[in-house]
Amino acid sequence: MTLIGRHETLRRIEEFEGMPSIPQIIVRVREISENPRSSVADLANIILSDHSLTSKILKIANSAFYAEYASRVSTITQAITLMGFRTVQNVVISLALFDAMGKFSHHKFDFRRFWSHSLSTGVIGKLFASASHYKTPEEAFIAGFMHNIGVAILAVVFPEEYDIVLKKIERGEEQIAAEKSVFAIDHCEVGGWLARRWNLPPLVAKPIMEHHRRGLPSRQKSNNPLVDYIYLSDMAYDVIFQTDEDKRRQLCKSAIDLAGTSEEMVNKIIEIAPGVIQEIANELAISLKAPDANRTEIVSRNIDHESAELVQKLNERNRELSIIKEAGEAIRQACSEEEIFQTTLEEVFRGMGIGRAILLGVDREAKVARGMLGFGVNSQQAVYDMSFPLGEGVIGRTVSDCAIQNILDSTSDLYKDVLLEEERVQIGCCAFATLPMVIGEEVEIVMVINNPDPAEPVDDDRLLSIASLISQASVAIERIRLKKQLLDLQGKQVTTLLNTVFK
Repeated sequence: MTLIGRHETLRRIEEFEGMPSIPQIIVRVREISENPRSSVADLANIILSDHSLTSKILKIANSAFYAEYASRVSTITQAITLMGFRTVQNVVISLALFDAMGKFSHHKFDFRRFWSHSLSTGVIGKLFASASHYKTPEEAFIAGFMHNIGVAILAVVFPEEYDIVLKKIERGEEQIAAEKSVFAIDHCEVGGWLARRWNLPPLVAKPIMEHHRRGLPSRQKSNNPLVDYIYLSDMAYDVIFQTDEDKRRQLCKSAIDLAGTSEEMVNKIIEIAPGVIQEIANELAISLKAPDANRTEIVSRNIDHESAELVQKLNERNRELSIIKEAGEAIRQACSEEEIFQTTLEEVFRGMGIGRAILLGVDREAKVARGMLGFGVNSQQAVYDMSFPLGEGVIGRTVSDCAIQNILDSTSDLYKDVLLEEERVQIGCCAFATLPMVIGEEVEIVMVINNPDPAEPVDDDRLLSIASLISQASVAIERIRLKKQLLDLQGKQVTTLLNTVFK
């Protein structure tokens, strides 16, 4: 028989005076993020109103957690531009949650260990999501960071009763069974209550309620991948910080079934996770504590340089695959050539972390390529004045050879016979790349891009990702033109028929 009934448990939680309401910054950020008419400046202004939040976001954006833009982000506007509205929204939610719930205390419940587990699960969850090519890995971080929030609520609202739960767990009883024996409800259900109260996104709320995967066969995937990632993260947490080989084997088996992740990738996640967890903990000022009572701190493991580079490249490739998928859908839905150009350029600029992206229209009759559209600092103001001859130079070669040109250093003698002086002056970067857009059978557009650091060459793999986007845009434009030709043809047929009937 339970000590407290389910109804009484929920009533006392609802009436608990110390229960924080949803932080207003979450409400405001969600309103901005979900409004299609909002701009980067709108979101930036809300975040900038909170100095602590601003500092934390910039630290995280430049940490190993977001290695694809590490050490590049110096302003909130840049963070939003590179990371995207949705990513920044997720980071704000997690930070606001920690601030709101971080003041809880309990004379026996170890909140330091609780937040260590929460943060670790979030970080590991993001690594699993990235390895599985999940579209928005940051959702896994938030789901992991919040997955056990019901535990904190029960411990704070019912300090004496939760002591009984802790003693049952120490004697070997499963956590959920111990909680239900006292409250007739468990931390998953209580966490779901908070998610509804705070109106959190369903994709994040569901893992909070279902991360133990009760009722699901061991090899059956959840209909929400985040549920499986957090389940695996909990397993990985025990493997990493308790070095349990039996659990490691079980983790590898479950990861293959639930996330399609190879044993090699699981081992890589186990290897790199402690270092990433420690760095994020430092940025958020969270004092870490391992689950083993004999180990008071998480033991950081050294990551060799080669492994670190591979992880960063994996993060970049996974993110670019997600961008290509999302951008492809946006391009297919575009209704005009202008919209396709705008969407393609915006995805390249914001999604790929490019410092500037410009489109040049090829005019074969005039034998020039003229500026059409630009994204990036001062690019739109300057693009309309750009004009380059087609017969020579890098732009001309891009058109004539129908091939990508990657200029690693425009000041080098290596390019003295390739670059025109007007290209050096108007493009104004030491390193840049040009990509052709073929529509039909001819190059009609040239895209010029450079990194935020104008002296840093554009990575070849990133160029291939951008070329894939351009190829999708080309096909979409051809589709629009063919559709228009068909409509024109049908119109002429109707006119001919009418003329014949009424002649």
